[in-house]
Amino acid sequence: MKSGSLFKNRTVLLGAGFSKNFGGFLASEFREILLSDPKIMFNNSLRQLLTTEPNYERAVSNMREPFNSQSPNKPIFEAAVLKAYQTMNEHIHATINDRRRSIKTFAINNFIRCLYPFKNGEINGKSAYIFTLNQDLLLERMLQHSGHAPFQTAAATTNTSWHYTESTDLILPKLHESIKIRDIDQSFVDGIDLTGKISIIKLHGSSEWMNEEGNLLIIGGDKQDSVSRSALFTAFQKQFRDSLGAESRLLVIGYSFNDDHINKIISEKLELGLKLWVWDRPASREACFSGASLFAREKIEPSVAVYINVPFEQVFNTEDVKNSFHPTIDSFLAD
Repeated sequence: MKSGSLFKNRTVLLGAGFSKNFGGFLASEFREILLSDPKIMFNNSLRQLLTTEPNYERAVSNMREPFNSQSPNKPIFEAAVLKAYQTMNEHIHATINDRRRSIKTFAINNFIRCLYPFKNGEINGKSAYIFTLNQDLLLERMLQHSGHAPFQTAAATTNTSWHYTESTDLILPKLHESIKIRDIDQSFVDGIDLTGKISIIKLHGSSEWMNEEGNLLIIGGDKQDSVSRSALFTAFQKQFRDSLGAESRLLVIGYSFNDDHINKIISEKLELGLKLWVWDRPASREACFSGASLFAREKIEPSVAVYINVPFEQVFNTEDVKNSFHPTIDSFLAD
């Protein structure tokens, strides 16, 4: 995987709370969508699995254990998970179309323009990243034709994907088409070029990506193990780690800090001088980080972060890009 020097020494990491602004689902909502699926609702074993496990990803992990490999419930459950992702993509698609010229659309476009204000070919030889833990299609749909610098989803086969369309009209079956990803093929990974573009790097895969074994999604308990078995996701994780230098800044938006492998990278880089901004909606930075204690073992101390608690669309709320938005956000965007 080829990349240039980091543009403006700043990086963004997005979690489910970011997509929630545009019709995405949080983990708790995702669990309820699974429970509302008739094939789970009327299956005692699967319904019990989800009702006794508050974290749906742990339920997914349980169903993928070797002892369940021959279970007749496994394909039923996997199909329900895929259907839930399709439902979320439909909801995001409808939200974007309904609000194409709304305050939310202006907000995300202004945010990207302020984050990476490329001028006069300034992107040449440099790399800019939007790392995301989300597996929805929000960024692809919103950004490809927004007039920014060149975007790509950092897996080469997606660059000509169906969801890059000028039209706001998209037939829903098209929304569910899959894209073949050679995630174990090192030559495929080595051929990905991140230079001169803003790259959307989906650290946990994407809902339309498939490989020989099925859905290419990092879900469940030991995510690091799943990452390590894929040349593509190993390269993505390395790129995330390498982008967090001693003098760099990381803005985390809507992430629950429940993924140990991600927390570990951030923690290690904080010790080396990384500066952290956290944008979320709990009442305080302490409340923002306390939720992670439910599942995560790798903890990040609340005191290390600049905390931002304002509505996303309230900050970037005009069609014109401003020079100043909010003191805490301005401090991240400052040159």
